[in-house]
Amino acid sequence: WFGNLVTCKWWSDIWLNEGFATYWKYFGLEASVPEFDPHNRFYIDSLVPAFNFDEVFIHPIRKSAENPKEISALFDPIIYQKAASVIRMVENIYGREVFHTALATYLEGTKYSNAEQDDLFRFYISQEKYVRNNGASDSVQTDGFWNIPISVVSASRPDFLDKTPKLWLRNNQLSVSYNVDEADAGDWLILNADATGFYRVLYSEDMLTEIVNQLITNASVISPLTRSQLIDNYFNFVTAGYVDVTQALRLTKYLGQETTLSAWSLLTNHMRGAVNIFSGQSSAASSLKNYMLPKVENALKLIGFEQAAGANGTDVIVRGILLDWACALEHTDCLNYASTLFKSWKDASDGINPIPTDIQIVMYCGAISNPSSASEAFQFFYENYKREANPTLKARLLNALGCAKEGSIVDA
Repeated sequence: WFGNLVTCKWWSDIWLNEGFATYWKYFGLEASVPEFDPHNRFYIDSLVPAFNFDEVFIHPIRKSAENPKEISALFDPIIYQKAASVIRMVENIYGREVFHTALATYLEGTKYSNAEQDDLFRFYISQEKYVRNNGASDSVQTDGFWNIPISVVSASRPDFLDKTPKLWLRNNQLSVSYNVDEADAGDWLILNADATGFYRVLYSEDMLTEIVNQLITNASVISPLTRSQLIDNYFNFVTAGYVDVTQALRLTKYLGQETTLSAWSLLTNHMRGAVNIFSGQSSAASSLKNYMLPKVENALKLIGFEQAAGANGTDVIVRGILLDWACALEHTDCLNYASTLFKSWKDASDGINPIPTDIQIVMYCGAISNPSSASEAFQFFYENYKREANPTLKARLLNALGCAKEGSIVDA
């Protein structure tokens, strides 16, 4: 459809091909493998990379290109992930049925021909730049402002399926008022639920407190993608200098209730650096363990510690992330589970590895990290590493060897 049935008139409109192709693949996944929750995966795989790239590099989705070098430079996350994110935003403004009907009309009207941006949208998209280095004197701002669609979900009406904008921040406004119903006075409001709009939301401290209290009391009232969005936004606000890290950490207090892939994946990415730094400081490592381990334990209880044969979908991936956290924080049950799985492979009469593929890397590392099996596991994985011909399996074994904590194990 996009690129063949209808082709862009010139490279400056290449996003009409690549943005739609990027977004539409999630509909194919939804139809074929819904257990992998494709539309929540969109947040991790497309929206977050688009945000991260767009915070640093500045150019609109539609950009002039006149020569081969300029054309080649167009193919970046703006054309793919950001364009897909803006398409998703427009879909949620109009609603899926209306948007898809209009899109079908566009394709029918321009098939076997060439199109440009104005054939699809009758307005030009511009932006106010969100930058990582907030407050810096050389922060770059564009001249344009968004027409920003703002959806609102409240404590009294927590309907996260309704993505219809309740108000608009127009491109000639810096602020807009919203009349809160009496039922919502003093309670939480969430804007841009499920990150349907391509922007981040920073709340007042009082409003953030209400949201955190709701998460702690019953996180399921707030949609899974919105929970993930809150975590991702606030850790990015820390990096950008908008808030202190304690504000972001407040949004992790509820994690014992969390089993969503997007939330744990994003949290892991944001905290990986801190975990690596703390691991070399005994007091800091102990504090991190005391804070995170109970949350990881509770989440593992909800999702199930052991992986059933033939299991698939997002739960399998989340379990791997949680086990990685648990073993890294020296959770006894996790380390012993890793040792048990390692020994089941070592003692297998047919030599076939019985460890589920999805958790092999984590379990290999756990077996070498566990003092009770460290030396034996290291030697076993090292011998298998030398024999293994498959590059992927060989890399997993090499990764495991790097988990050795005692030099004497390596020397042996």
